[in-house]
Amino acid sequence: MADKPLVDLYLRKSKNLREDDHRREQSTDTQEAAGRRWADRNGYTVRHVWVDLASGCKADAKRPDFDKAPAALRNRETSALWCYMVDRFSRQGARAVLDVIDPADGTEPGRLIFEYDNLDSANERDKRWILNRAMDAREYSDQLSARTRDTKQQ
Repeated sequence: MADKPLVDLYLRKSKNLREDDHRREQSTDTQEAAGRRWADRNGYTVRHVWVDLASGCKADAKRPDFDKAPAALRNRETSALWCYMVDRFSRQGARAVLDVIDPADGTEPGRLIFEYDNLDSANERDKRWILNRAMDAREYSDQLSARTRDTKQQ
């Protein structure tokens, strides 16, 4: 019997939330549980869980696992990288996902799965949707930042 392929989970939350906070639906615990269910349904074994509790947009945000998770995929330590949704992966735009699904250096692309968005870079037609969602996430983040700045200035 062949070993199951490996998948890593990348989880991100902008801040910690209390157990009783109604906004925990996207907590890292909930994201991990969803990722493990996906792995079970699709015949994968979870190899590693990467977790960042930081902004997905700020260029100076410290997200050590954000660099390590795609690197593990590029280095073929894992077969795929699962993330709850595109904006949990990054809000920095298309470049963040393009570097993984269509590397400029000609290396083999990695497989990104975004369960909530129902997108999988192994499906050629999903790649454009992943890029679009990444740009949507960046636009939303830019708009939110502008509204917050405007409110604080008033």
